[in-house]
Amino acid sequence: MSGFPSEALLWSELSRCGVTRGEGKCLPSLRSWSWFSTMFEGDPRVHCIEKRFPSGAECGSLISTRIEYDDADIGGASLLCFLVSVHPREEIAPYMGAKFDYGPACPACGSGGVLLPGSGFPARALPAKRSYALTSSTVLLVTGNLLQNLRQFPNSDQWLVQLEDNKKRQPLPWYAIWSKTTLPPAFTRSKGFALQPESRFTCSVCDRNRWTTSFEQPFEYIYSRTEMSKLCRPAIPTGGDVPDVVSTWERHGCGSPIDGSEKVWRVPTPYTFVSQRVYQVLKKHMKGKLHAIPATLVE
Repeated sequence: MSGFPSEALLWSELSRCGVTRGEGKCLPSLRSWSWFSTMFEGDPRVHCIEKRFPSGAECGSLISTRIEYDDADIGGASLLCFLVSVHPREEIAPYMGAKFDYGPACPACGSGGVLLPGSGFPARALPAKRSYALTSSTVLLVTGNLLQNLRQFPNSDQWLVQLEDNKKRQPLPWYAIWSKTTLPPAFTRSKGFALQPESRFTCSVCDRNRWTTSFEQPFEYIYSRTEMSKLCRPAIPTGGDVPDVVSTWERHGCGSPIDGSEKVWRVPTPYTFVSQRVYQVLKKHMKGKLHAIPATLVE
């Protein structure tokens, strides 16, 4: 490939490796397009893509591998991180009308901010015939029967946050899944992470939004049960169960100061872990669109 490549050309080349539209996403940079995706270890298309898009090519690709867990792995996990395979829509952010409690947040970037009820979101971006949607900042939104089933859990008010039409300022029948409970930093033996170089998009004060998928090994969260019970915020009572939905300490996405020096534009987003029972409800309603990564808990 030579000259400035188009997005269509990138998809055309990817199709030669058996990749279909919707697998991964294309992002434009100054002079090229890059394609980001996560594939299972051993996927034969990985070698084809790496051969067709060598390092430094104008039309580049970044592939992260993940482990394909079986039913026993997933069924035996007490905490699961989930990936959703649907086209993302807009984002949860202050400039879109989202509101946050910044009490526990880093003043330099907003990491740790908790989404508040009445947060604005563009109603036009919500699907009419589906009970779930994904924002571009990977926040899962729910409505309808899925929402009703989730609201049956006794602690759902701690992680279901009602949204508001950001134009009409009227309540929407849609809720975001964003937990008030934050896990401690992942155990040092966790895999698949990389600390991004400092830039204007990362925070040098708390480092919380500098963690990203390394694209070199499968993503795997490992937590210490002891540290988890001590360091969760708010704290988990001794001997108590981990809540049904929890946020990671690690965040992704750029943020902006909340100290009044400039308008808060974005707040870094956590990854979300859910309990086995919440996962089963999501799985039932999101047939084929939900992929789970079990957390490993060590003593």
